[in-house]
Amino acid sequence: AKAQYYSAKGAFDPNFRAQYLTSPQGSYVNRYWDTEISVPTPYLGTRFFTEYRNGRGEFPEYDGNLLTNSIGEVSAGVDFPLLRNLKIDNSRAKLKQANLNILLQQQSLIITKLEAIKDAGYAYWEWVGAGKRVMLSKSLLNLAIIRQSALQKRYQEGDAAQIELVENQRFIIDRRTALIGALRDFQRASFLLSLFYRDLQGNPIIPSANLIPENVPSIPTKNLRSPNLVYSSHSIIDKHPILQRIESQKQISLIDLALAKNSLLPQLNTKFYAEKDYGNGQERLNETSLDVDVRLEVPLLLRQAKGDIRAAQKNLEQIEIQQQFSHDKLNIALQDSLNQLELSRQQVFLTKQEVLLASQVEKAEIIRFNEGDSNLFLVNQREQSTFDSKLKQISATINFFKSKIDLAVACGMEKNCLAQVGY
Repeated sequence: AKAQYYSAKGAFDPNFRAQYLTSPQGSYVNRYWDTEISVPTPYLGTRFFTEYRNGRGEFPEYDGNLLTNSIGEVSAGVDFPLLRNLKIDNSRAKLKQANLNILLQQQSLIITKLEAIKDAGYAYWEWVGAGKRVMLSKSLLNLAIIRQSALQKRYQEGDAAQIELVENQRFIIDRRTALIGALRDFQRASFLLSLFYRDLQGNPIIPSANLIPENVPSIPTKNLRSPNLVYSSHSIIDKHPILQRIESQKQISLIDLALAKNSLLPQLNTKFYAEKDYGNGQERLNETSLDVDVRLEVPLLLRQAKGDIRAAQKNLEQIEIQQQFSHDKLNIALQDSLNQLELSRQQVFLTKQEVLLASQVEKAEIIRFNEGDSNLFLVNQREQSTFDSKLKQISATINFFKSKIDLAVACGMEKNCLAQVGY
């Protein structure tokens, strides 16, 4: 895009023009050369120029204006449009659109960054969740292994039946199998996270399990569906990079429309310039003259201009429809993200209560088992229930932080929006 802008600015580079004419033989022997330097500007289509002409010899009467004094003629002036190309022309349109394309590219880059932030955030929390599940599975397995040792001792003392040893061994195998599945999920999550976790040379790093945080950030106890955030959602969405990119596309289309309408106007140009001859020659050429040149060109059928206008209007209508649809879509995404964030926050605290209750039941069952009032099957059921509750708590916690990421992306990382939800 910057290269395109640099190229568009080239339309306003100074131009040098030269020509040489000669008639070495015939009724009129002469030679004539003409050089001009012109400087177009982006200001109302204005062009400045200076010219040097030198005509020597004899010229026919109808080419008498080619004759100059011995040193030649110098002129300078300004040329500008009065109707067509006054407000816009091809060169200025390309320059404006090239500038908008730079902005468009920057906005597209921001959108790509938002997508990368979401993907990286999701990958990180999925990795954390997978690591926590591995730790939980190991803990559950260790309970069964420790109980196997205790049961073996009780069996040797005649206080436990052999079937209890067999049953607990089955529990161990079942929990080992679950651990292998958890480890595989953790490996997969680690590989995915390595796409976003790299060394200074850009090579992926497989994150170590030691990097899993012991404690996740605190989760607020208050309702996160802030009324201020709901009311200000439209102003937040208007700043979203997706809508800003569409607005840039709309501005480019408006320039196309203005350029097409410009083609309907007559070409009326005025040139003011002063000229003076130097050296020996005709006395009348020694006078400094001021000249005005007015040129008029009127298009008749205007079919190309009308066709360009229709095409530009249709493109503009499509962009405006896309703009409204994207606005509504982003608004729904923001409202949905707010709801999801609050609901996932509630789930975290509900699963926390569920874990507390399941742990109490588990401890009570173990006490009954140690006192001989329960059996191994019920103990395993209580441990499994606590395990399942903790898995729910992990999933709810991970979903909460993923919901925060969704909200951040939905509001385009707008600062006020992030501040209201604890970023």
